[in-house]
Amino acid sequence: MHDNLYGYGLFAKDDYYRFSSTDVMSGNILNNDREGDNGEKALRFFGGSRVSLTDSGTTEVAGKYGTFRIKADGSFTYALNESVKTATAGGTVLTENIPYKISDKMGKTDFAYLTMDINVGKTSQVRETVYTFDKNPTLDILSFGTTYDGDQMMFGSENGNGHWQADPWGLGFFSSTGADFVLTDMTVATGNSSPVTAVVVFQGYRDGRLVGTKTVNLDATTISDQQHVSLAEMGKIDRVSYYIPNVVAGEFDGLPTLLFDDIYLLI
Repeated sequence: MHDNLYGYGLFAKDDYYRFSSTDVMSGNILNNDREGDNGEKALRFFGGSRVSLTDSGTTEVAGKYGTFRIKADGSFTYALNESVKTATAGGTVLTENIPYKISDKMGKTDFAYLTMDINVGKTSQVRETVYTFDKNPTLDILSFGTTYDGDQMMFGSENGNGHWQADPWGLGFFSSTGADFVLTDMTVATGNSSPVTAVVVFQGYRDGRLVGTKTVNLDATTISDQQHVSLAEMGKIDRVSYYIPNVVAGEFDGLPTLLFDDIYLLI
């Protein structure tokens, strides 16, 4: 613990905050720090990132569960990632622990830690298995980007395990009700008859705006290979698309389609 304010000269004291996930999370980590002999103190580094010294400058720093926006005067705000909110059980306490460094602007420096506990409240989202494809799905939550419709969708079966065979143009799927969802898990395969490793880029959209991109090296060629992909870090989305920019091993037999199964959503 860096916690001794007695004496003279620049000194940084450890900080502790506790918030609820529904709070406006803000504070100032320099309020309890001691100025240098010249009467100056400023935040220089936070979590390894250099902090802007301009009066109006704000530096964004990614924490473990959210994003800090912090200034050289020590004032900060914090926003918990939406994907963390929806995926974390109510009553869980999340802890951020960030080192920081201050300066008297004359060459003397000191460091301390900000520790912040966030109590996550109950959430209305529930984990729901929407599509297993073992029976023809009802299109009450998702619509699929394909020239087929409803029961005429492109279904496949592997040892009795049903799956959706996507079209080769990567149109993906989207909310049929307009409701947002968080895609926590899905099983994906290339469906190729020979071994192949494909670079697949998944894109998540919300209200027509791209909100997240995730690149995966997909080497599963059958659904039973159980390669899982989660897009939970994108937070709430209403549409998913994909494209395949490259194949790093092997080659596709024909057009590059994907197979999907066991799509889990939080809605």
